[in-house]
Amino acid sequence: MKKLLSILMVLVIMFAFASCSSKEYTDTPVTEIVTDENGEPVTDENGNPVTVVVESTTGEEASATSSGQDTTAPSGSGGSTTAATTAKANTTAKTTAKKTTTTTTEKPTKSQKRDIKVIVELPFYNEKETDITVSYRVDGDKKYKDLEPKKNVKLDKTGKQETFTIPNVKGDVDISVSFSGTVGANISKNTATAKASDKDQTITIRPATGIEVMEDMD
Repeated sequence: MKKLLSILMVLVIMFAFASCSSKEYTDTPVTEIVTDENGEPVTDENGNPVTVVVESTTGEEASATSSGQDTTAPSGSGGSTTAATTAKANTTAKTTAKKTTTTTTEKPTKSQKRDIKVIVELPFYNEKETDITVSYRVDGDKKYKDLEPKKNVKLDKTGKQETFTIPNVKGDVDISVSFSGTVGANISKNTATAKASDKDQTITIRPATGIEVMEDMD
């Protein structure tokens, strides 16, 4: 009787081992999109999102693969999360953030002080000396201020230029050019306005005199 029971126990143990060895494991593939540290999807060079295929296995281990890379995760319920995290970290390491630097040129405003360059093209005249005075009036002022020092020049028919600088002014500025003596008696076209909103703060003035007109008529 004891021998029979021993044989039965051996048979039961053998059937149990046979049943365990024939058990099949099933893998359930799960596809996940890889994101960067900001939670945004990571794309490849073609603009397609990078995905990770995670195989959730009921057996000893689970494996995860992504495009161009194989990642193995440990067994257990955390295998899927670990594989996705590893693939995400490796993909993020290959991603370089692009920074765009934009350079803008701001226009001056009425509250900003600036220098104004004034170019005076001398009128044609027959060998005559005269003093040039540049006067200016800032927006809001009633009277003109003379820019010092005045310049003594000799007029001729070569079309020379004289340059002046009005420093440290703001807002719109009215500019006037005058000549001493008979040269400035009938002067015209001798004013201009420098707008605060203009990018180029260079003003060119081309005065005309009655003598020029008379000479042109001869």
